[in-house]
Amino acid sequence: MGQNFLFDEKIINKIVNIIKDNADGHNILEIGPGLGSISKEIVTFADNYLAIELDKRMSDYLIKEGVFKPSHLINADALKIDWKCLFKNSLPVLMVGNLPYSISTLLIGKFIKSNKINKAIIMVQKEMADRVCALVNSCNYNGFSVFLQSNLIVKKEFLINASVFLPQPKVQSALIKLIKKPLANDADSNQYQNFLKMCFLQRRKTLLNNLKNYFNAEKIDKVFQQLAIPLMIRPQELSPKLFHDLYEAINN
Repeated sequence: MGQNFLFDEKIINKIVNIIKDNADGHNILEIGPGLGSISKEIVTFADNYLAIELDKRMSDYLIKEGVFKPSHLINADALKIDWKCLFKNSLPVLMVGNLPYSISTLLIGKFIKSNKINKAIIMVQKEMADRVCALVNSCNYNGFSVFLQSNLIVKKEFLINASVFLPQPKVQSALIKLIKKPLANDADSNQYQNFLKMCFLQRRKTLLNNLKNYFNAEKIDKVFQQLAIPLMIRPQELSPKLFHDLYEAINN
């Protein structure tokens, strides 16, 4: 797996300060510590810290260079390992890291489903950050945006230029913060995501017409009336809360 390593001290310090401001009362789990430029700062203030690194060569390097004690590092695939067994205490977990672009969606999905991890401060591709944090009726607002914002409070902290990485990637990155909503319920997350795909199947069509391809037309009309949703509204014009209310009403 190719990696891009952050070397700009100003950006490193900015990220570390944001992590530190959110770390109180949390275990810290880092996904993909790279060369340890951020990790070595985190271990100075984290009471309980673990890093997951897939590449055995990187793991050996980090231990050899003294960035970590062996007990701080797990050589494993972050997508396959059971996160709930990593820490023995009952504290919530803050997830941090520069997520590999190719699996960032999967890692965010695993974060949402984790009962232990309630907050994440992560670097992702700018395009991903734009979708995660997209506002209603913006060009990046889609079913993925709605699903995440139904479960999370999202914030784009700042953009990160490609020039501060080695080797330099072809895209910009962004640091985002994700906080689980207290009442978020992902028990039916797969069904809800499928519902959102139906809703956004054709952005130029009305939401009503998109849904009538899959559900009883009379019931859809009734639910729209109950929720006071305009009949001509397009999917990108509806808020995450109303999408969830609509889903619940249709499946009630």
